[in-house]
Amino acid sequence: MDDAVFCFSGAGPVAPEAAPSDPRVWLVLSDSGVPPSWALVASPDAHVQVNGRAPVAGLRVLNDRDMIRTANGARYVFCSESRAVIEPFRAADRTVFCGRCRQRLDGGSPAVCCPGCGIWYHQGADLPCWTYSEQCVYCHRATAFDAGYSWTPED
Repeated sequence: MDDAVFCFSGAGPVAPEAAPSDPRVWLVLSDSGVPPSWALVASPDAHVQVNGRAPVAGLRVLNDRDMIRTANGARYVFCSESRAVIEPFRAADRTVFCGRCRQRLDGGSPAVCCPGCGIWYHQGADLPCWTYSEQCVYCHRATAFDAGYSWTPED
């Protein structure tokens, strides 16, 4: 498939060079929800389509695997998949337990949130729960940090 793929996470585009470069088309992040949402905003003269339809009033909330076509015929596939990363666990207003060892996750401790199902795991020298097995306990997503994305347009 000749489509460019661009994937997004809360941090922004993973492959910004692949995102549409038309100055009349903007990709906007709303990180108020979990997971964050992305929207395509286009001026009427941009003649952009998402899944074969023009955005209503120039706005379209993007869903995973949406096909975007620009006026010059370039095609892009929107992918909202993110990769697993070790980050300090942000303490929640409720107790959160590790998906593997079932011990409590403490604020600031190194942890991984599974990009597939959202379950949190410890990932430190003393508790390497995320990488303990080759797959997430719940959604079977690969736990290798270099595993790459689970979907590409060729699929």
